[in-house]
Amino acid sequence: MTNSTNESQSAPHDPDWIQALGDHIEHHIGPVANVIQEMVSDVVRIDLFLIEPDESRDYFTLVTCGMSSRPMDVPITDPDDLVLAPRRRYAELVLALPPTWPIYSDLLREEDYFWPIRWLKRIARLPHLYSDWVATGVTIPNGNPPQPVAPSTELCSFLLHEPMLFPEEFRTLQREEQIINFYSLVPLYEDELNFKIANKTDKLTQLFTQHQVTELVQPNRPHLPVGTAP
Repeated sequence: MTNSTNESQSAPHDPDWIQALGDHIEHHIGPVANVIQEMVSDVVRIDLFLIEPDESRDYFTLVTCGMSSRPMDVPITDPDDLVLAPRRRYAELVLALPPTWPIYSDLLREEDYFWPIRWLKRIARLPHLYSDWVATGVTIPNGNPPQPVAPSTELCSFLLHEPMLFPEEFRTLQREEQIINFYSLVPLYEDELNFKIANKTDKLTQLFTQHQVTELVQPNRPHLPVGTAP
């Protein structure tokens, strides 16, 4: 891994845990070119691993580092949860950005380009701020009613989903007794959010497959035909 040259004011992460995360990412995705460090943190520190585009991946990849530093508060409502809850307590998030995204430019400070980073950090922090948990199928809107996440897009919410651009082996990392799940963030329009709420996640996932929607951010992609789903 290439270390960031930024010096963080936040408490440092456990180096062995960081190494395990980095090794997992590099094995299944590619070399970590940089770490975007968080300068000021609340509850947990959320850094971002950055993997640059290459011949096999025509996009930047961002993976959170910090969400799994603390367990989520997974509810136990029936006997099966006693077995499943330990497998759901730790998570990190991933999304992808087009190769033209100004990662190394001052333009990244503008909200039209910074919002994916803002939302990765925000959603990674949510379970620890509110003693809650997240998993595949959870949707998180930008307000009620949901508002666009940036001036240049009508995308207004996010669905947590199993990573679609990356190998299945990337989805979990077991470190000693800790199992870390990696969830992708898929940005949604309001009509897609409403469709998911009214139907099962599987129906929206079918549309993802048909129309090649993944965790790769497309600020102005066509709306999914949610009125014609099977």
